[in-house]
This record gives sequence, C-alpha cells and structure tokens, in this order.
Amino acid sequence: MGEYQLIYTAIAAIVFVTAIIGGRFFIVSNFVQADIESQTTTRELNAMSLSYNILDCLKQDGDSVQAGFLDGNTGKNICELCGICSLISEAMVTDLEASEREWEFKYSAVSKLPQTLSDKLLVWRDDRNKKSYSVYLDIDYGEESHMGMLDVNV
Repeated sequence: MGEYQLIYTAIAAIVFVTAIIGGRFFIVSNFVQADIESQTTTRELNAMSLSYNILDCLKQDGDSVQAGFLDGNTGKNICELCGICSLISEAMVTDLEASEREWEFKYSAVSKLPQTLSDKLLVWRDDRNKKSYSVYLDIDYGEESHMGMLDVNV
C-alpha cells in the first residue's frame, strides 16, 4: 500500500505544479493582451482629441473653416498655426466636392528641427504605429459652402 501512495503523491505533485504554472501563464498572457489593447485605445483617443483641437483652431471661433484661411496657411506647421507643439502630427484638409483642392499642414514637432535631421526622422518613422482620425467639416468659400474632411495623423 505504501508503494502506491508514493506514486499517487508524485502524480498529485506533478498535477499541482502543472496547474500553478498553467494558471500563471494564463493570467500573465491575458494581462499583456489587455495592456496592448489599452495602449492602442489611448493612441486612438489622442488622435481623436487632437483632430478636434485642430478643427477648432481652423474654424477660428466660427461655424466653418474659411477657404481663404486655408489658402493663406497651407504648408505651415501645426505648431505655428494652432500652438500645438508637443506632438508629432500632420493634418490635411480635403474639399470633398472639389477633389483638386487639398491643404496640407506639416508635422509640428519635426518642423522646428534642421532639414537634414527631420528628413532622417521622417524616413525612419514607423507607419504601423501611426494613428489617424478624420473629421468632416464645412469649407466656406463666401457665397457657397463645400463639405470637407480633416485627416489628422499622429
């Protein structure tokens, strides 16, 4: 009887250790997945928040974006235009009714760097981690208004 008890004890110990290791692996893998999803959500929320901040800046306390303002400020960086200097972001406004009309605004943080350094930084930028968000807006041409889209890449 003592011989069988030793075998049963060894089997029980192996099952117990396997259950502990398996449970630990299950819990750790679920927490890692939750952390990755949390970071993705945070980046998406940052892109959305920045999109609405840039939209408010382009509207200049009005109801729509003025086409003259876009024409006069196209190519400028977001830092000079809106005072948003801490993020690396770019924006583009597209007139959806007149497809040849686009206004592009450069990266805010990168635009202050020397040209050689900013070129190297933009070449090595990882596009997989870049998040974008789009917002519809009205572009006022004076007599008429067109539907437009603001695309912000963070």
